[in-house]
Amino acid sequence: MELINIKVQRNISLSEDDVDNLLVGALEGGINYWCEKANVVSNDYKGGEFASSVISRGGSLELYEDDGSFKVLNLKKLKSGIEKYYNTQKYPSDVCNMDANDYDTIIQLAVFNEVVYG
Repeated sequence: MELINIKVQRNISLSEDDVDNLLVGALEGGINYWCEKANVVSNDYKGGEFASSVISRGGSLELYEDDGSFKVLNLKKLKSGIEKYYNTQKYPSDVCNMDANDYDTIIQLAVFNEVVYG
């Protein structure tokens, strides 16, 4: 029997809360082993209360690695990371059922374009 290959593409809609929750999961456990700290760029929270709510409002975060270098995360990069996650993961988690590993993978894909820390 011959295998049939099927390419599937799907659209994902994320609310502001979904983006904020993804960032909470990343900042509170997903990326902590390689990200020493996260600063809100220019201390502009864009009306949000927490660093985790800055990205969904159009702001940016500086994610600092142990060596003092940092990468900037913004909504455009986060969207790219989510897209890469869904296009490269064999069985990606649903947005509502992600865990720390999923958040970590998305953030690394967003800021490094690949998974650097494993």
